[in-house]
Parts: sequence; C-alpha cells; structure tokens
Amino acid sequence: MRILVINYEYPPIGGGGGDASKFLAEGYAERDHEVLVLTARWKDLPSWDNPQEHLSIRRFFSFRKSADHCTPARMLAFMLLGIPHVIPLVRKFKPDVSHCHFAIPVGPIGLAARIFQKVPYILTFQGGDVPGFVPEQTDKYFKLIKPLAKWVVHKASFAVAVGEGLRRLASSAYDRSDILYIPNGVDVHLFKPLEGKKDSDCIRILFAGRFNPQKAVDRLIRAASLLKQKGVSNFMIDLYGGGPLESDLITLTKDLQLDHVVHFKGWVKREELAKDLRMADIFSLPSDVEGMPVACLQAMASGLPIVGTRVMGILETVSEGENGFLVEKGSISALSDALGKLITDPALRGKMGANSRIIACQKYSWDAICSKYLSLMREITGRG
Repeated sequence: MRILVINYEYPPIGGGGGDASKFLAEGYAERDHEVLVLTARWKDLPSWDNPQEHLSIRRFFSFRKSADHCTPARMLAFMLLGIPHVIPLVRKFKPDVSHCHFAIPVGPIGLAARIFQKVPYILTFQGGDVPGFVPEQTDKYFKLIKPLAKWVVHKASFAVAVGEGLRRLASSAYDRSDILYIPNGVDVHLFKPLEGKKDSDCIRILFAGRFNPQKAVDRLIRAASLLKQKGVSNFMIDLYGGGPLESDLITLTKDLQLDHVVHFKGWVKREELAKDLRMADIFSLPSDVEGMPVACLQAMASGLPIVGTRVMGILETVSEGENGFLVEKGSISALSDALGKLITDPALRGKMGANSRIIACQKYSWDAICSKYLSLMREITGRG
C-alpha cells in the first residue's frame, strides 16, 4: 500500500502524539509499504527527508516556533497551510489511504485529500482533539470549530481513540458510536530494563512530558517537599521535558528549597531518555487527564513501577498493586505516601517493575499496534 501519514508534530518536535505517528510510519515502512509523512517544518529541519527505505518526510512552513509546544494559532496555520500542500502531494504520491493523527488541526487536511482526490482516511484521537478532554484549555475553541471537527470525524473511514476512556468521550462528543480503541505503543527494544541493576542508596524518581497544566508536575514537586518533612530523604526527582509552566515550576522548586532534589533535564533525544529510564527506580505521572501516556508506557517497558493518578489513560496502563499505585487526582498527600512506599521497599519496586515490563511487552508493542492499523487499512482498500 501507499500510505500518507499526517501530523502537525513529528519528532524531533512534539510529544506523545508525534512519537506515535513516527513509530507507526516507520512500522508501515518496515513492512514494505510506501510511506509519506506530511508534517510541520521547524528551524533547520529539511523540507524533504528520507530517514529509511520506503519512508519519506515532507515538512512545510507553518510558523512553528517551539519544539515542545504549539499554540492554537499555529495549529490553525498548520491546518490552513496544509490543505494546499496536501492536494498536489497526493496527486503525485497517489496514496491508497491516509492516517491523520488528531482530529484538529490535522483532520481537515485528510478531509481535503478525500474530497479532492478521493483518498480515504483513518483518524486517531490523541486527547486534546476531543471536547471535554481538557475543557479549561480547549472548549472555548471547540465552540467555534465543533461543526468542522464533527464533519472531519464523520467522514473518516475509521475513527480510533488511543484510550478506552477517551473513546467513550469522543463517541459522545462527536456522536459517532463506532469509534475504535487502539492504544499507543512503545518500542520495547529501545526501552528495556537494565540487566544486573543494583539497588541505589538514592532512589531516582523520573517524570517525562510537557510542563502544562494537565500534567500537574507541581504536585510531584510538592509531594517531594512533603516526603522531606516526613524524614524521607534518600531520593531525587528528574523532570524531563519543557513547556509553558517551566519557569513557574523552577520557582516553586526554589521556594520549597528543593534545588538539590528536583532537577530539570529539558527535552532529550529518545535514546538518551531510554538510557536514563533504565537508571531510574520509579516513574511518576500526577496528571489530571491523559489519553494514552506514551511516557508511562516507555517507563513500563523500562521495568519501572508507576505512581500515577486515577484518571483515564493511566487507569488503562497501571493496575493498582500490580505494577504501581494509583492515587486520587489532586491529592499531594496520597502521591507522597505512594512514592514513600516504593522508596522504602526495594522488593516491592522490583516486583512491580517486572510486572510493568511484562504488561508493556504483551499489550503495547508497536509491532502489535501497527498490525491493527494495517488491518483497518486493508479493510478500507480491499487488500486482504
């Protein structure tokens, strides 16, 4: 098949949704399908790239300014500029199907390809493209674009959500009952436990993701302060990522006198993150909401126990008492208590970490996820 993959973010820019589109595009190409990725240009990234056999990348200017954050205005720019780019592109590439990651701002580009060139598309919801997922951030925009988003969703040959809770939310928001659930995946070959790892005197807790309101990273910092007050001191927290709240989080860390405990690592390459996850002991995700947290899956594949909140997305990856602990959203004391249990119990960390690895390999390998999408594409194109 000839497959067009469209996303407004694609590594090295973007977060979990960008990673998902990259691994799927590479997976399609590895199975000898011809794949073309249409995405945003950033800094000195080339307009055309061929990172591997059967895979090409076309990047176009869309006012992208940041690697880790894209404003609504720049998302709109990607959508509006993407439509005139995609039509001549599909005339030349002649894709059998396109895969659009995010209903907005990506879906309208796939819809344009369908209207003008009769290219069917699969739509994957990642979270922020669903009304009600982060209402305080996006609902004011959905009031304006809801008719367009609904049109995009209903014209998709298949609509897919990366989380079961997200699937239910999208089904209700867009009035489409046949939305499917296919989770994000993880590279279980790159993200893997460290063989012969020894217990450390200082337990390393790791977070990776965007520093935005729904990730609630401030609670993890406040939980660290509470642990210190309880006399638990043999730990440190490494925060990987960046985003609009970074300066506020740095100020909070200084105010709580945790500069020697909480370290801001910035965005790192995937290979470096994989290496650092192998050296960590616990992964924590205190989010208010998640679609399907890729960073959590990466930590699980790396053999780490997870401390997360009892919200959709995390509920689907973490089993209470099996591979981690789930705490109520917003409860700093519960987050602190759960982290404290793992910090002080190496046997429990080892048991839960081993279970995380098993779950990641059995349920979330990219090979399995890629097969599910290709099955949908064959159904669309009639290629058994």
